[in-house]
Amino acid sequence: MSGGLVENMNILSGYLDNVLNTLVTFENKKFEDNIARINLNIDKFERMRKQLIENNDREELRRASQGMEEKVKQIVQLYDNIIEKNKNEQKKVKEEIKQLLNKKKLNNYL
Repeated sequence: MSGGLVENMNILSGYLDNVLNTLVTFENKKFEDNIARINLNIDKFERMRKQLIENNDREELRRASQGMEEKVKQIVQLYDNIIEKNKNEQKKVKEEIKQLLNKKKLNNYL
């Protein structure tokens, strides 16, 4: 495995680390900033990945990329957790609004 390939794989791994770190510290208050940071790293990752696929042997790439699969799984899990958390918060807000509307209707009757 060439030194250049190892260096490039380290860079790819760094992009995945940046995505993971952003997801771990994800705040809905900074949603747009977080998503922009994630998308930037994913775009960089994809561009470099495509270049590596075009210029290197697939078997060599497979060997060099071992360990990245776990990071990708973690990213998927963190995304799923954020989505689930936001769905739960939406349900909670929806229920609160429903209760407020019911109280308003009740007050109108009285």
